[in-house]
Amino acid sequence: YNGNIIILYEGKEADNISVGIESDRYQSKTVYNEWLDQEIAYLKNELEDGRTEYETLLTIDENIYYFSGIMPEEEFVKIIKYFQIKVS
Repeated sequence: YNGNIIILYEGKEADNISVGIESDRYQSKTVYNEWLDQEIAYLKNELEDGRTEYETLLTIDENIYYFSGIMPEEEFVKIIKYFQIKVS
């Protein structure tokens, strides 16, 4: 996104696998996603160079989705507000 890397990580929970994602961000906001019928919490991180990174972690059924990127907050919110996941 505008020269910055965006990360979308998908993991599947299993009895013998552990997935852990730790964040150094503390303040969160939420946005409602009607497609997933849930509030999605997201966090921000102010970088030393003045840019802001946003991230969210979703758990749907047995799947984990981590989404992160450096972009304006309104763009990040728009993406997660309309985010759709098709699990087959």
